[in-house]
Amino acid sequence: MATDAQGRQLSDDGNYYWDGANWQPVDPNAASGGDGTASSQQSQAAGTAGTDAQGRQLSPDGNYYWDGSNWQPVDAGGAAGGDGTGSSEQSSFAQAMSQAGYSIDPSAVPDMATLQSGITSAEQWYQSLDPATQAGIDAATRDPGQASIALSQAGVAAGIDSLLQAFDQIQGSLGELLQASQQALQTAQQGSSQPSN
Repeated sequence: MATDAQGRQLSDDGNYYWDGANWQPVDPNAASGGDGTASSQQSQAAGTAGTDAQGRQLSPDGNYYWDGSNWQPVDAGGAAGGDGTGSSEQSSFAQAMSQAGYSIDPSAVPDMATLQSGITSAEQWYQSLDPATQAGIDAATRDPGQASIALSQAGVAAGIDSLLQAFDQIQGSLGELLQASQQALQTAQQGSSQPSN
């Protein structure tokens, strides 16, 4: 996602910025309506990047809403269709990351096999580095930026580009994010392996 001159994450349409908890209008006067035309056009243009009819913040793809602490599927019956297993595991992963303090949009989470392969590969690469190199990478990736995606471009973590891009939007070093991802992956897998009643 793009950022504005102040470094704030912008919605796909550029009309909203993420304040860490909610999407806020970039231009508060346009959001208030003025003559009513701008507000109506903004609402239509924001589409899935803004809010739904119930006023809930939506993920950029429109498949999830923010409940104040976790991303939830808009269609509880399975936004992704099929048996809903994939979206459930992806949502569980995103919830576990959120509980660890890292808000990740579930639409950025690939299927569990790809996620496990990419996270494991990145974690193994990271652990193979000497402590000084790890510290340098952690320092370079602590603040939001474009450092984590370099892993994908280097072929270290194939298949998880969207997750790495989500990492680049949040506060946290690569080491911290990889550790949280491993734990979130385990949580998501445990949740999917439990029988439902």
